[in-house]
Amino acid sequence: MAQNEITVRALAVVNEERTIHGLKFGDYAKYRRHCSNKLHRLRHTLKLTHGKEKNFKKLPEIATENLKDGHLLLDLFEAERSWAYAQELLLEATKTKQTSVRRHALSRLRKALQWAKELSDRSSALHSSNPQRISHTSHAEISAYHLMLRGRFERTKDEFESALSNLAVSRSLLDALTNAAMSSRDQALYAVF
Repeated sequence: MAQNEITVRALAVVNEERTIHGLKFGDYAKYRRHCSNKLHRLRHTLKLTHGKEKNFKKLPEIATENLKDGHLLLDLFEAERSWAYAQELLLEATKTKQTSVRRHALSRLRKALQWAKELSDRSSALHSSNPQRISHTSHAEISAYHLMLRGRFERTKDEFESALSNLAVSRSLLDALTNAAMSSRDQALYAVF
């Protein structure tokens, strides 16, 4: 297989998808449905379906040299879907004051964090491979996204010191990306997060 460079602008994709599909108006349910549909299309495109009906088949692990843009987008949208569901549940938990709903929201945030870690690990593997298959900018964006989700998860769990350190590192990465950005559009994108 040819060693193509992977160009996934994680923060640009997330920002665009969130603004277009419901989060402009705080509709987390609509955004979660969009992420589910997007995941279905990505899996079908990458031929990573799990079988039909009761015939579940576990997917094999994908080697680093076989990774494509779509594999990273798959992890990104899995994280986004779990994050959107957690936000939806947290809104419900603040209205109803039910601790079971809050616990469920924390479990969905934890799942989003797992997917973001998987995305970050794949990005690191691609970044350290020889030849390097992902740009420094894409790798930094993915790392900032992972640290941001980790910080928000820890803040929700009331672990404020570790949340602050993760969010500070994420912010410093975003500031470095802002300083290195070639266009004002990219600078504005990094300022949004």
